[in-house]
Amino acid sequence: ALKKEWYKLGTDFSISAGNNETNITVSGLDENFRQSLELMIGLLKKPSADQATLDELVKITLGQREDAKKDHRQIRGAVIIFNRHGSGSRYLKMLTNDEVKVLTVSELHGKIQDLLGYKHTISYTGSLPVEAVKSALGEHHKIAGNLKDPPPYKFQQLRNPEHNEVYFFQKEVAQSQVYIEFGCKAFDENLIPPAEFYNVYFAGGFGGVVLQELREARGLAYSAGAGYLAGTRKGEQDRLWAGLGCQVDKTPEAVEAFVEIIDNLPASGDRFGESQESLINRYRTSKIGFRQVLGQVRSWEKLGLSGDPRKTRFQRHQSASLDTLIQFHETHLKGRPKLISVVGDSSRIDMERLGKVGSIRKVGLEDVFVF
Repeated sequence: ALKKEWYKLGTDFSISAGNNETNITVSGLDENFRQSLELMIGLLKKPSADQATLDELVKITLGQREDAKKDHRQIRGAVIIFNRHGSGSRYLKMLTNDEVKVLTVSELHGKIQDLLGYKHTISYTGSLPVEAVKSALGEHHKIAGNLKDPPPYKFQQLRNPEHNEVYFFQKEVAQSQVYIEFGCKAFDENLIPPAEFYNVYFAGGFGGVVLQELREARGLAYSAGAGYLAGTRKGEQDRLWAGLGCQVDKTPEAVEAFVEIIDNLPASGDRFGESQESLINRYRTSKIGFRQVLGQVRSWEKLGLSGDPRKTRFQRHQSASLDTLIQFHETHLKGRPKLISVVGDSSRIDMERLGKVGSIRKVGLEDVFVF
């Protein structure tokens, strides 16, 4: 009945839970805003699902877990996160299979019903005036009593080894999957302009250092990418990542080459000029769509920024030089101990040579997945 009602109103409803927050979204015609809001709040307060639905969900979940243990892409992801966080890996903090099997409908309904009891933010984008939106919320989303504080945001730091470490997962694959990363300092707005420059210069498509060096010049990678990822909240750690797919027997050579260009950034005035022009043009032509404005403003707030940082960033891009990029690299990236994750076939890899890049730890399914 609810599906028919949603369909009749032309409304979509979704709820998604992440590592640190839950998002509830309703979208549709503004003329049906009140009815859509009423349906959404009603569903959250009185969720409806039967045991047969839960049984099917459990069956699907357990099946997906078994499939993941055979899929090299899923294995790669689990190895990377295990290398990054050890026992704190999100793959290891999932409910075990036995815990999934004993979940109850009432328990899951309770989790949904509890959501509106926590402090939350509300965003609206549409054609209705703010008073009409407030009126609808006041009618259908009444707050009774004090709302609870949500659990604090959990920052997870990357492991910081004393030297390069290689986590190796044995699997017969057509090509090895390699991932390299290390943690940097906590988010700093002053580092965003040089970091953006670095991303364009180092990993900016076919013209960037990564593909030019690893694929075009040396023929060591089928695919490759990299980048400096800034934290998304004030206090969250930045990190450098680099990934590639390569011919299995060339794995040690490819890893050596990638580590080399991460530590010793090739300097080119011509490439810098092209990167600067590309980045400046991107700033001049990119616009924030009206539906993305609120999300963008909230993202700046989470970073502790008081306003739109793009003007200052743009000005700094215009005055940057190759020395700016080199100084950023040498101060924050060069020579850092690296977490290296490899999914490949050891029978076709010179493991002794790979071990010279970093100490090797072999991991299995029992290390990276819950059972």
